[in-house]
Amino acid sequence: MAKLYKLGGVVERSIAPVLKTGDPQGSVGSNPTPSDFRRSRAEAFRWDENAVRAGDRAPKAANPTPSDFRRSRAEAFRWDDHVAARHRPTKGRSGRVEAVGPESTFAVRVGEAGLGISSFFLSHGAKGTILKARSANQPDMSQQDYAHPEALVSTQWVAEHLNDPAVRIIESNEDVLLYDMGHIVGAVHIDWRTDLQDQTVRDYITPAEFAAVCAKNGIGPDTTCVFYGDKSNWWACYALWVFRLFGHGKVKVMNGGRDKWVAEGRPLTREKPHYASVDYPVPTMRRDAAIRAFYEDAMRHSEAKLPLIDVRSPGEFRGEVTHMPEYPQEGVLRGGHVPGARSVPWKAAVNDDGTFKSRNELEKIYTHGCGLAPGADIVAYCRIGERSSHTWFVLTYLLGYDKVRNYDGSWTEWGNRVRAPIAVGEEDA
Repeated sequence: MAKLYKLGGVVERSIAPVLKTGDPQGSVGSNPTPSDFRRSRAEAFRWDENAVRAGDRAPKAANPTPSDFRRSRAEAFRWDDHVAARHRPTKGRSGRVEAVGPESTFAVRVGEAGLGISSFFLSHGAKGTILKARSANQPDMSQQDYAHPEALVSTQWVAEHLNDPAVRIIESNEDVLLYDMGHIVGAVHIDWRTDLQDQTVRDYITPAEFAAVCAKNGIGPDTTCVFYGDKSNWWACYALWVFRLFGHGKVKVMNGGRDKWVAEGRPLTREKPHYASVDYPVPTMRRDAAIRAFYEDAMRHSEAKLPLIDVRSPGEFRGEVTHMPEYPQEGVLRGGHVPGARSVPWKAAVNDDGTFKSRNELEKIYTHGCGLAPGADIVAYCRIGERSSHTWFVLTYLLGYDKVRNYDGSWTEWGNRVRAPIAVGEEDA
């Protein structure tokens, strides 16, 4: 881990130097030292003098007049050139970087902001190291303990590959307005409702329609697609799962999703990218049998007592609620769960910041807690298939189970189906 040394202590971050969190420390002069800013996701905040409007470029004036700007949690923000050339505030330990000088050291990885950060600190006499960026196919070393570490990348990895022509960053959210309010530079928006689903029948688009979606977004059959989004990557995993339905092989998830990118103060933009259309061969088939389960499959698992994972909330599982309060449109006529299912809420797999737990922790939850053998035939379900696609990703890519299927009909199909068997209360004995 890189370190930034200052008089009186050490500040550690995954990429250094970074400004510490804290309250604004007064006005910034014409020759500033890094200052601290406290950032809250839930409320607007004001910047100090020389601050710049969210998403806009820094003013070129040498002595801009003081202004206050409000920032909503979904908008981008940038700091003025006077403040460390796009330093990224991160929440964490308290403290303050008092000054930068000959006794300071730093290490940055060349990427979106690496050169700007290094030049700022070198200009102040600090000793620094510039590390070479990883290639698109090189795994993020922090994820090496997973079964398929190449499928999960950090926010820093994404920052290093924003201009990589072999990579396409894809945002997919539940809240379809978030992308327009600000997104990662160069990211395209794929809407799970309008882009991936048939608009008449409850099913996914055809192979020809999938090829068209990819082509218009500059995605070729060999493009590495990195998915991220809101809700701890529910919909990012859902979109990734649909891409796998059509056989697209090079897929990754940005660990922590949109919230982590924003929490780290990384830049967003409202500018939509325009990529030249590419040729994407129409897939010969959709891989429904391999990674998708239907009602009949879930019924067979229930009757044979094969692994069924219900990833909804405990209240939904027990039948106490027929829909989540914020999702009345996804309600059902009956509450409960598929007989024989195990209750393992999707959020058991993630940390408070939305990143995935370690392999050891995940194995305790699924391998040992659910008794899942290495060759287990597993079906996961939720309400409409989005949360269960998150668990599908965990089981398939992080733990390495070979046969995991997502029952995307889930409880909105099962709970509305005439004469479908339903269990209520806690898990079956």
